[in-house]
Amino acid sequence: MENAKSVLSSLLDWIYPPSCLLCEELLPPGGREAVCPVCEELLVPIRQACAQCGLPSEMPLCLRCSQRASLETYRQNFALYTYESAVREMILRFKYRGSAGYGAELGRRMARGLNPRAFEGVDLLVPVPVHPRRERQRGYNQAALLARGMAEALRIPSAPRLLARTRYTAPLSGMGQEKRLESTKSVFAVRPAYRRTVAGKTVLLVDDIYTTGATLASCASALLSAGARLVKSATLAVTPPHGEDGAPDF
Repeated sequence: MENAKSVLSSLLDWIYPPSCLLCEELLPPGGREAVCPVCEELLVPIRQACAQCGLPSEMPLCLRCSQRASLETYRQNFALYTYESAVREMILRFKYRGSAGYGAELGRRMARGLNPRAFEGVDLLVPVPVHPRRERQRGYNQAALLARGMAEALRIPSAPRLLARTRYTAPLSGMGQEKRLESTKSVFAVRPAYRRTVAGKTVLLVDDIYTTGATLASCASALLSAGARLVKSATLAVTPPHGEDGAPDF
């Protein structure tokens, strides 16, 4: 079965060659990269980060986190990139231009590039869910695609149906931390069929962007209430303070 899928994938690559997610130049058939070598130079991973949000910082806590109340429902977020310039363009194309096919590779990229401490002791990957209405509009949940690629690379199971978004919320773009926290409060719940799955487990939440942490904190609260032992999170990017109002965080 896997061989058949591989052959089909290779055939489709030859018929419809993949293109760079940024510049749209054709990529070599059979490859699994999301961007070309030239654009790769524009994507600079975070090396030293804030222990709470994952923003680049030489101090244990960045200025933003040191000046606000801690989101105590989970311990730490790990981010691969800062949500700026080429990274921002890449994520927007992935989320809003029907580029679902790049999700697994971006997830594998997270598995390769994030601080290994993100995955220490993790039993389960749980993508942040989107409301069914928004998923129908977009055609996919970008966080679930990232988690799928991470699961493949790390050999850690992913549970894309474990969390449910219980009500529709307005887009969070333009909201500050307090409004985001209020808007996402009690929005997420662990589905009853998965309560045994999460009990006593260390969970890594997966999402595309960390903005204020409100969405992730709400998810973590639901997981801990259902019996999770520890919750941390991993995101493809983290928004710098000056960019909070402009970051789509759904």
